[in-house]
Amino acid sequence: MENKDEKEKENQNNQEKKLEDIIYNEIFVEKWLDYVSKYGLAYLLNNGYYGVCFNDKTKIILNPETNDFIYIEKIDGDKIINKYNMEDYPKRIHKKMILFNLFKSIFERNEKPNNLFQSAANKLKKEKEENKNNKENKFIYVKKYYISRHAYIFHLSDNNFHVCFKDKSEIFLSRKNLSFAYGNKKGEYRTFPLKDALAINIHEVQKRIKYTEEYLIIISNLIAKSLVMGSVGLWVTGMEIM
Repeated sequence: MENKDEKEKENQNNQEKKLEDIIYNEIFVEKWLDYVSKYGLAYLLNNGYYGVCFNDKTKIILNPETNDFIYIEKIDGDKIINKYNMEDYPKRIHKKMILFNLFKSIFERNEKPNNLFQSAANKLKKEKEENKNNKENKFIYVKKYYISRHAYIFHLSDNNFHVCFKDKSEIFLSRKNLSFAYGNKKGEYRTFPLKDALAINIHEVQKRIKYTEEYLIIISNLIAKSLVMGSVGLWVTGMEIM
């Protein structure tokens, strides 16, 4: 009995460390603005980077510390990445930069994050300066996003997924930890091993992880209809599904 209790305590400690690691070291979406019906989706990451996914499939990602930004576009099917500065960029993207600055100013006026994970980081106040610097050095952006009836699904360029449900709960799938963090609308957080995702006997968690699984399958089928494995399995093994 004692060994069992010790093992459970050890598992709990491991999951707490993974939760802390996700909250303090992973890059996730802190805020977003949905202007998809006209322009696209703007977002602010928890490392301070601003980004916009425009409806024409181009992307802008800004490092506010240096005022340098990356402009991503596709030309003849090839992805082209160029680096510019806010004071020096081509005239052809001037209209997009006006929109970008408008979105950025909206974020700056509204300090409240859209999601719970950033709220947790702000409340706990445990993040060290070196962790912040590490985040700033990570060039990660929203590769693709999906908007469903119940959630915003962000596919990050490091192949992690951040799912923000419209009831304020959320799930973050961390490839590095092979686990996922779940935050409920009350602001309570837990992590679980990804391999046990579909066997978790907690209704609210199981319901949302199944929803996430279903959408990952839909996403993977949109990209490669020949895939027959479950998308969580593909994601765990490191196979790109987008």
